[in-house]
Amino acid sequence: MGRYDVWPWLACLLFGLLMSTLPHWIRPRPGQGAGWIASKGELGCYLSVGAQAYHNHPWRLTDPVLADGGHSMYPALQLVPGIWIAKFFGLGPLGITLGWRIWAQVPGVRARSLARGLAIYRSVASHVPGALRRYGVRYVALPAATPTPRYLAEGWKRLQAGPHWQLWERVPSALTK
Repeated sequence: MGRYDVWPWLACLLFGLLMSTLPHWIRPRPGQGAGWIASKGELGCYLSVGAQAYHNHPWRLTDPVLADGGHSMYPALQLVPGIWIAKFFGLGPLGITLGWRIWAQVPGVRARSLARGLAIYRSVASHVPGALRRYGVRYVALPAATPTPRYLAEGWKRLQAGPHWQLWERVPSALTK
């Protein structure tokens, strides 16, 4: 990479950082809080775990429901650095979302997350019957034009063969296998 090849990359990085954090800098009215919450999932799931870590133990994630903390189902690599950023700058628990957006722009973080998600997808896609059993899937919906896959031949019954979708249900006796 030449000396001048860095500038387009850096410009894209800074523009992405600006766009991902822009809602945090816009204030509709004076006196309103500094927090911006993107979705109900962010409020109900991630911020409860992040706020507990922010106040009690910023080096790890725990389950906010359990008294002893337990283990969190969320990946620490993606969430803990955002908590550190908020803690370092004294942004409070609502500043954690800003920390997450800044952390998401770090080169390599997004690539690792995508690679991990693709690896999980490939492992499930390579053995669908095992994944259906492992996760206790009871219903499967497929586009109407899709031929019946082999994994639905035994232990499944078709509930609906509609014009757009076909719906399959696992036979109760097959749930215990």
